[in-house]
Amino acid sequence: MPYKSGLIQAALGAVSAVAFLIANSGTSGDAKHKRLTGIVQKAGKESFVLTEANARQHSFKLGESASVFLNERAVPLDSVENGRKATVRFYKKKGQLVAINVDVFPNHADFESGEETPGPQSS
Repeated sequence: MPYKSGLIQAALGAVSAVAFLIANSGTSGDAKHKRLTGIVQKAGKESFVLTEANARQHSFKLGESASVFLNERAVPLDSVENGRKATVRFYKKKGQLVAINVDVFPNHADFESGEETPGPQSS
């Protein structure tokens, strides 16, 4: 029986190694991009400050092809209210944090458009 348990251990080790390699190969093409989540405070037309939960603040400028999304729609940074929670994907260039993508978290007011949401159908 020791032979079978050693074989099983070797097989489990190989499976674990393959799983580790697969899990770590799923990173984006550019490892220099980072992501932060926090509260947005606009600092200008194309810049804002993001405050993390630990009170650390980061100043960002929007990149040339940056996208700002609210409820899966592209919106201008001007339309995002201060105090909204967002996730920012960015890179650092010459000491400046450049936002590539800003995803603003929806809140309850975003869904109060007067439209009825589909609910359970009764027959």
